[in-house]
Amino acid sequence: MTESMTITLNDLRFFGYHGLYPEEKITGNEFMVDLEVSFHPGQGTITGIDDTINYAGIYELVKKQMDIPAALLETLAMDISNTIHHHFSQVNAITVHIRKMHPPMAFFEGNVGVRYQRSF
Repeated sequence: MTESMTITLNDLRFFGYHGLYPEEKITGNEFMVDLEVSFHPGQGTITGIDDTINYAGIYELVKKQMDIPAALLETLAMDISNTIHHHFSQVNAITVHIRKMHPPMAFFEGNVGVRYQRSF
């Protein structure tokens, strides 16, 4: 029997300067991030932080990555995934969903986003 555990972080809010257009690099935008980080828990019951992946550590990695401007949300999602896997090698799958809350499009209501899934 193979077991899997998934840590989720939902509705993380950031302000950043991601985007292709010059005004986005000046005015910035609000972003929402959702993450799913999966791993095999190993033998026995998880009883301590060393038996799992610390979601506070994941949050800090995402926060640092969100501070680095990227032209494309696709690039940003892939960079977040790579950073998490680099720091938590036991991760075997990651889903990163990023939404730009106020895209620079005339008469547009709603948000835009990307969802990136990767298995290791």
